[in-house]
Amino acid sequence: MPARAPYRAAYSRTLPRTPRDPAVGEPTGGPCGSSYVDKALFEWLKALLGPARTDSVSSNAWLETLASWEAEKARVGSAAGTAEADAVDHVSLSFGGIIVSSEENGGDLAAAALAAIVAEYNTRHALAGPAAVAFSRTDRRLVLPAAIVRAMYQPVVDETVALVAAALRASDAAALRDADRISHIIVAGGFAESPLLRAALCGAFDSSMGGPAMPGGGRRTVVLPRAPRKAVVVGAVAYGLQRLTTGR
Repeated sequence: MPARAPYRAAYSRTLPRTPRDPAVGEPTGGPCGSSYVDKALFEWLKALLGPARTDSVSSNAWLETLASWEAEKARVGSAAGTAEADAVDHVSLSFGGIIVSSEENGGDLAAAALAAIVAEYNTRHALAGPAAVAFSRTDRRLVLPAAIVRAMYQPVVDETVALVAAALRASDAAALRDADRISHIIVAGGFAESPLLRAALCGAFDSSMGGPAMPGGGRRTVVLPRAPRKAVVVGAVAYGLQRLTTGR
């Protein structure tokens, strides 16, 4: 199943530099965003089922499973640091469509076979209890434990933090005075809804939440919009209107 188009870190810019807009720079993005978490999930499922079984499932059936993933993944990390964290961070995926599609295409992913595949996976990885992968024949749902789910997020979160840190270092090195430094980081876009990403960025860069101060001693602030997806659209429209009205 093809991955969606790569997401670029929110501070990336792809417009050409112009004298009228000196803030626009060269693109500095990387493999960040929820598309890469989705890719990690698909690669994990492919490893669980095997290439042949994976290929026996139609795209529509995979989309049904990914829809259930989308409905659940936004809460991952929302209870970090509490006793409920593991219970909150597990994910339950719809597998009914995958089972039916596999059977229609000559595959062997009947509910009984899938239960055996999951049991073999848990034995191979020494997983038991809440840490084990579970499959419900009644509901036809696959339940991923918190540790496996977080492992899909962590490389993408770490890469995002590293890219923002690199951009800040470059900005600080080029700044001639404190006023030229980046004092606010706005976290926007679909992946900005992730509690794991928001916590990581605030902990790494927000001076009031454990992050370092700017080289000149000033405070940096991580801004978390209430609707980060909408923030991208509103920002694009505002930028376009600004350009249209320049010179009045």
